[in-house]
Amino acid sequence: MTRQRLRFPLLIVLLAVALTGPAPLRGEDDANASFRLLFGDKFNQALATSAVTDDLALAAEIVTAAKTLTQSPKLLALLCDRAYQLGLKDPEGYEAAAGAMSLLIEHVPERAAEGHDKLVDVRQKSFVRAKPDQRVAMGQALIDAMIAAADARLDQGGTISTDAATAGAPDAAAAIGLYRRAGTVAAQIKSDSAALLKAKLDAALVAERTEKQVDALRTRVLENAGDTASAEQLVRLLIVDLDRPAAAQKYLNHVKDADLKKHMVLAAKPVGELAEADAQSLGAWYRTQSTQAKEPLVKAAMLARAAACFEQFLAVHTAEGLPRTTVNLALEDVKRALAKLAEAGAAPPRVASAPKVIRLFNGKDLTHWKPENAKQSNWTVGLAQVDPASPDRFRTIRGNDLINTNRGTQLITDALFGDCVLELEFMLAQGANSGVYVMGEYEIQLWDAPGGKKGGRPEQMTGAVYNVAAPKVDADKPAGQWQKMLIDFRAPRFDKIGTKTANARFNKVVLNGRLIHENVEVRGPSGQGLTGRESPAGPLMLQGSHGVVGFRDITIKPAAEK
Repeated sequence: MTRQRLRFPLLIVLLAVALTGPAPLRGEDDANASFRLLFGDKFNQALATSAVTDDLALAAEIVTAAKTLTQSPKLLALLCDRAYQLGLKDPEGYEAAAGAMSLLIEHVPERAAEGHDKLVDVRQKSFVRAKPDQRVAMGQALIDAMIAAADARLDQGGTISTDAATAGAPDAAAAIGLYRRAGTVAAQIKSDSAALLKAKLDAALVAERTEKQVDALRTRVLENAGDTASAEQLVRLLIVDLDRPAAAQKYLNHVKDADLKKHMVLAAKPVGELAEADAQSLGAWYRTQSTQAKEPLVKAAMLARAAACFEQFLAVHTAEGLPRTTVNLALEDVKRALAKLAEAGAAPPRVASAPKVIRLFNGKDLTHWKPENAKQSNWTVGLAQVDPASPDRFRTIRGNDLINTNRGTQLITDALFGDCVLELEFMLAQGANSGVYVMGEYEIQLWDAPGGKKGGRPEQMTGAVYNVAAPKVDADKPAGQWQKMLIDFRAPRFDKIGTKTANARFNKVVLNGRLIHENVEVRGPSGQGLTGRESPAGPLMLQGSHGVVGFRDITIKPAAEK
C-alpha cells in the first residue's frame, strides 16, 4: 500500500485521539487547524486549478470524513462548508454538496436554518439541470427539501422565543413561500406530495393570520398590564392555535382564570411526562377547546392533542375500571371526530402527540417475551433479593420482578423497535455479568466486577457501551441494590436499497440519575449480539447467559424517526 493511501486514515486516527484527549479540538481555531492537517494541501490545490475533477473528488472525501466527526460540531461545520463550496462547482458535485448540508442540519442546530436554505438551493440547481429520466427524482428531492425548510421555519419559535420580533420566532410568511414553491414543483412532476403540501399551506396561512392577532394582543398587554381579557386571549392563541405553550408561560401572572392558568402550565409539559390525573384533565380541556375553535385545522389540532393526552393516561393507568373505561370512550369519540375532519380535508399535517409508552414487563409472567434457547432458560418471575448465605444468587421467593436465576440464555421481546427511549431498573447478584442489548445488537454492560472497579477495563464496566465507551462518571451501585437506567437510542439509518447511511447512536444514557454517555456513535453490533447484523429495527434483549440478574419497571417509548 502506498504512503499516499495511508495518509488519510492515519490523520483521522490522530484527529480522533486529539478530540478525545484532555484538550479537545472544539474551537474555531482548532477546527481550522484540524482542517489544514486533514485536507489543507488538497484543498489549496483544488482551488488553484481550473479542472473540477479534483474538487468533486475532494468534496466527496470531505463529506465521508465529516460523517465520522459528528461529536466535534465546529470541525463538522467547517468540513460541511468546504464540501459545499467544492461541490457547487459542477453539477456532478451537487449530491456531495447536498450531503454536506444534510449533515449540517442534523448535527449543528445553530446553523440548521442556513443548512436548510443551502440544501433547497442545491436541490433547485439539480432539478433545473436534471435529465428527463431524472426529473421526477430530482423534483421530489427538491420538494422534500423545501418541506423540511418550511417546517423548520414554523417550528423554530415554539420553545425558543416568546416574542415574534426576536431571533428564532416562527416565520410563517417564509414557510408559506416555500410550500407554494414546492406545490409548483409537485404539479410539474405530478408528485404524490401535492395533498400534503396543500394541508401544510393551509395550516401555515392560519398560523400567519394568528401571528398577526398575537402581535396585536401582545402590544395591548405590554401597554396595559391590567388588561386581563387581552392576556387570556393571547394565551389561548399561543396554546390552542399556535401550539406554543412555552411562550404562553410569560403571561402566567396576567391570567386570572384559574382553569386556564392550570392547563396552560400543564400544556407546557411534554405529554409523555404527565401524571395520569393531569393527562386526563388536559385531554378534557383540549377537547373542550376543539368545540370552541373556528378554524377546522385548529379544531383538528385540539382533538389530536386531546387524543395524545388520553393515550398517555391509558399508558400510565393500566388498572381496569371506570376511569380507564371513561377515558377509552372519550378517546374513541375524539378519533371519530378527527376522522370526520380528515374526510373534509382538515386533518392537521403536524399533530402534537407524545410517543406511546409501552410497558414491556407486566410483573406477572413472560408475556411478549421469549428465551433465545428455551431449553437453557432460567428466566422467571419472582423477587430479586440476594441470598445472604450465597450472595451470587437470589433467594427463591414469590414476587413481581423479572429474574434470571442462573447462567442460561438471553430473553428477547416479541416486538421490534428502532429509535426509542428505554427505562428500566436492574439488580445484579454478586459477580453477575449481564447486559441490555438495544435492538438485540448494541449492548450497555451490566457487571458486578470482581475486585470492584479495578476488576476490568473501563469500557466493560456497568454502564459502558460495551468495548466502545466507558461511562463518563462512576454511577453504579453495589450488588444487591436496585439501579435505574435510561437509554435514549437512535437506530442506524439505511437507504432504499439497504445500504447503511448512518451508524447507530446512544444519544444519552443516564445511570442512577447521572449522565454517563452522550452522543456515542456505535459503528456496528456488540459482541454476542442476537444476529451480529444491523437493521432498521430489532427487539430488546436482556442477557442471561452470564449470571444472576433481576429487572423491573421496563418501559420503552418508540420515537419518530428523524
